[in-house]
Amino acid sequence: MAGYSNQKVFILYEDEHLLVVKKPFGMESQRGKSFAMDQESLLRGYLSSKTKTDNPYLAVVHRLDRPVAGVMVYAKTKKAAADLSAQLQTENFSKKYEAVVSGIVPACEGRLEGYLTADKRTGTTSVSSKADPLAKKAVLTWKEIAREEVKSGEILLPYASNPSPEGGWHFLSIVLETGRHHQIRAQLSHAGMPIAADVRYGGAKVHGPRGAIALCAAQLSFRHPITGKYLTFSWNDDTNITAVNGRGSDITAVRLIVEEIRL
Repeated sequence: MAGYSNQKVFILYEDEHLLVVKKPFGMESQRGKSFAMDQESLLRGYLSSKTKTDNPYLAVVHRLDRPVAGVMVYAKTKKAAADLSAQLQTENFSKKYEAVVSGIVPACEGRLEGYLTADKRTGTTSVSSKADPLAKKAVLTWKEIAREEVKSGEILLPYASNPSPEGGWHFLSIVLETGRHHQIRAQLSHAGMPIAADVRYGGAKVHGPRGAIALCAAQLSFRHPITGKYLTFSWNDDTNITAVNGRGSDITAVRLIVEEIRL
């Protein structure tokens, strides 16, 4: 697998049916037309090396946008893939995100419910209305977990280097009740709380890796497709992490956002 030896795979959990990993910022979840390394190819390279087979089975169960980091599960058997895909449509499969946003956050927590329409031509999603025949219902809840107030144009963080926008930076925990294309990015932007570095949706420009935004899928929960045991994996849980061709990471989701995006 070209380029595999120079990449890192951070594995949170593995058995004969599943692989749960940390996807970094700036990497696609699955193979595409680009020549850049993607998470699926990286994992196939890892499994090929481990099992000594040329084409090990690996199924992409769900996806994260390229600029988003987070916890993902991949299936190593067809049975696991079918079961996890079915769980995607139920409450058994849940994801919790963490994000850094700017703007005026109206309360400590809230719920955003509306309709979104994806534009395949531009690759973006916008808030629309139920009357739009292409619109899909979108629901999420959010809760503020930290706030950095403005003082002399700077945010009060020892690791912060960017001037603070009006209203300061806000750290949010987000739970999706539906899974739509760019849902979090579009709904938060429309609500006046754009994600830092997500310029495409009105986010503040900040210094950091090209193509990364301040959004991380920090927690993933689902039922094991074989045992039925309910499992929860967190970006912050490095107790049993395996780093293939690299070392483990001990930074939390919020610290990851701050350090990588350099807020």
